[in-house]
Amino acid sequence: MVYDENVDYVLSGMSIVKIGIMVEVYRHFGGQVDAQTHQELVDMLGSESCNPCANRLLAIVGKGSAHAGAEKVTKTMRRLGLSNFYLCAPFRVVDLWQDAGELVWAKNELPMFATADPEVPRYDRCVRATPREMANLVEMIHACTEDEGLLRDAYPSIFEPETCKEMIDIMAANDLRNMLGAGIPSETKLAHKHGFSGYDVPWGDTRGEVGIVFAPGANWLVSFYIWQDTAWINWGINQPLYRDVSNMLYNFFSPDEPFWPLPPWAPPPEEDDEA
Repeated sequence: MVYDENVDYVLSGMSIVKIGIMVEVYRHFGGQVDAQTHQELVDMLGSESCNPCANRLLAIVGKGSAHAGAEKVTKTMRRLGLSNFYLCAPFRVVDLWQDAGELVWAKNELPMFATADPEVPRYDRCVRATPREMANLVEMIHACTEDEGLLRDAYPSIFEPETCKEMIDIMAANDLRNMLGAGIPSETKLAHKHGFSGYDVPWGDTRGEVGIVFAPGANWLVSFYIWQDTAWINWGINQPLYRDVSNMLYNFFSPDEPFWPLPPWAPPPEEDDEA
């Protein structure tokens, strides 16, 4: 069963494209990475979305050049069918807000453009993909864990089931669970990557998260992006959307054990003094 809506718009790739970097790193090392590289991958795909980690990994696959590494990631993703995927440069590393109040996820060296249709989302031309493509990539990784799928077929000697299970576990180590994770029980495994773009950049604000939920009733994949022609999407609007959609899916697939998350302002349950 597949539900899709507006999934083929090209949108800012944000940190979600780091899933592609992970795939390229494993391809570069022949399917096995050492402990230090594994930790860099965990940090890159974790709650902090470590940009320096991403750039170091890009430099490794680019044989010393992060720009060459970004080109390699793009070529591999396109070979896997992600025709709109593009990463033009390493990620920007900033310690403080720029004077203009702008934080850009990649070193955007391409000119900005305006779309003819104001209803068509704008995006960072340096780091981009469609929601469907990123869903397809995550689905490839998961299918590979079962010895199936395009990733397994394209690189059979590199991406073996155990390698792909390791990549799923790296994504599951991401402990930022206030979006899709807010709508499911805390103990439910969620292999995911989130991304944010905006901060008053010319292409508007984009939020996104792609992940697989491993629940008792079923496993399912979600690729959920929001774009708005504004400097910043209000978190009070953004977060409940992710929580409620995720919760709706969880309860649909687990009708015998539904989960009802409490809103953040709800008081904790009272303890039973007689216990």
